[in-house]
Amino acid sequence: RSLFDFFDKHLLKDGSAKDLANVEAFCMGNGMKWHALNLWPPANVVNREFMLAIANGGDGEDELVMLENDDNTETIDESSLEYVYDPADPTPQIGGSTFNPTNCGRLPQNQVEKRNDVLVFTSKPLSEQMTIAGQIQVSLIVVSNVKGTDYVARACHVTANGTSENIADGIVRRFNLEPGIPTRIDIILSPVMNKLAAADRLRLQVCSSAFPKHGRHLNTSDSFHLAVEPTLSRQQVLLGGDKGSHIVVPTLD
Repeated sequence: RSLFDFFDKHLLKDGSAKDLANVEAFCMGNGMKWHALNLWPPANVVNREFMLAIANGGDGEDELVMLENDDNTETIDESSLEYVYDPADPTPQIGGSTFNPTNCGRLPQNQVEKRNDVLVFTSKPLSEQMTIAGQIQVSLIVVSNVKGTDYVARACHVTANGTSENIADGIVRRFNLEPGIPTRIDIILSPVMNKLAAADRLRLQVCSSAFPKHGRHLNTSDSFHLAVEPTLSRQQVLLGGDKGSHIVVPTLD
């Protein structure tokens, strides 16, 4: 109906047409509905920062976690994680903003999260609901063995039953990396409004491909249309310390 009101007001010059809000945003997740807003992102958003870290999972195995950076957060020990990206077996894009009617929108991510070329960081279960509104910002400190590759970040909503679904993603393509030198990669994810219920979790995927939405990076310094010889890339993600990898989430709650 909003579309018709817009056309009536601006094309037909119908003075009786309903006035529209400056922004109409659809909130996904729990309690899905449209919101009429004056600004985007909303003026009252509060940024919450989560540090990427490794924690003991209680069963003797390490877990990749997102720890909220607040006054109660202890200093996170410096550590690193590594994954290998092979252009011959690119990490697939499951869902998201594509024109493929069979592979778009919110889709389960649990299978792709089992791949060895995807790092998966998960927050603790939320003690209360959280509404994300705006663009999530991911800052990775990486060490690459090649001069060029992609860095993909994908935020997911994990429900209490463990189902992980994508809500936003972003990509940075680099051709001028210095192998062996720590480099900060800032990735701004697509705009999103999504409500997580208490006991739900926020998850972040990190990888180097989102195929076929984005063409494969062949891990060279050659421009994309000239590269012909693919090579493996080994990406190290640095965690902890004063300037470790982290994620900033704009929230309303």
